[in-house]
Amino acid sequence: MLPLSKPRSTAFHILVVEDNAGDARLITEALRDAAVNAEVHIVENGTDALDFLQRSGSDGKQRWPSMVLLDLNLPQLDGFDVLRAVKSDAALRSLPVIVFSSSGDARDVAKAYALRANAYVAKPMILDEYLRCVRVIVGFWSDVASRTLS
Repeated sequence: MLPLSKPRSTAFHILVVEDNAGDARLITEALRDAAVNAEVHIVENGTDALDFLQRSGSDGKQRWPSMVLLDLNLPQLDGFDVLRAVKSDAALRSLPVIVFSSSGDARDVAKAYALRANAYVAKPMILDEYLRCVRVIVGFWSDVASRTLS
């Protein structure tokens, strides 16, 4: 868990499912640079993502994440399997899941939306665009979109 700093009444909780340590670092740096008040939880595979989500909210100690930023190419369970599991679980279904993948393949995009992803964003290859993209995604879901999960 990585606390980032910008005064807000309640922190925004992000579950980042990313097996690439460099990408995970870029995501946290983008949020830190944008001064987003967020608690970031990083898991490196689909199995750990589902374990994290199943523990969240079940005992009152660990809050539901506000959103999931999900890579597709993961060890163990891939991103499609995670997305399928989340969106088929009545307790998790309304959790925003944003696919953030290096794949821009139209078949991957179509499959993610068929599995009810809330958004699909191809990771930009240019560093400044990558960082801006993360800030825009999180800014939209933390400041603009209405959320029902606590």
